[in-house]
Amino acid sequence: MKKVTLILAILMISCGPMMEVKISKTEKVIETNLTKNEIFVKSNQWMVKTFNNAESVIQFSDKESGTITGKYMLKQTFTIGNNYQTIPNGGIFAIINVDIKDNKARITITPEEYHTRGKGGNPQFIYPEETARQDIEDLLNDFETYMNIKENKNW
Repeated sequence: MKKVTLILAILMISCGPMMEVKISKTEKVIETNLTKNEIFVKSNQWMVKTFNNAESVIQFSDKESGTITGKYMLKQTFTIGNNYQTIPNGGIFAIINVDIKDNKARITITPEEYHTRGKGGNPQFIYPEETARQDIEDLLNDFETYMNIKENKNW
């Protein structure tokens, strides 16, 4: 019975068509009354707060040029292991770049291409383009909100 169930599960997974998803880079310019140094510090803090997965990392940070670049996991992906356990096998990543100058920050998010299963595929592999675009938009908005939070320096 287990063999029949396993074969059916494999067939269901393999029956869903694979679709390539390619999303172009998205950027947003945030205007603020902060200095270049203040924006640089807040951008680093935002990345540390947002990159809550060990595979999401700041890859480059240069205060002088006003550039911060990081690799962010948009979506964790899984495979089905023995006894139908879900096992993390990687993720779908995006490069987040923040360019900084006095009173402005430009955040650019460039997702990598990935494949997703269409209808009938294993739902653990589905990451529809609409969901990815919404996740990217949420990141942009979260960054803008974070840049506009007034810090309480009286502690």
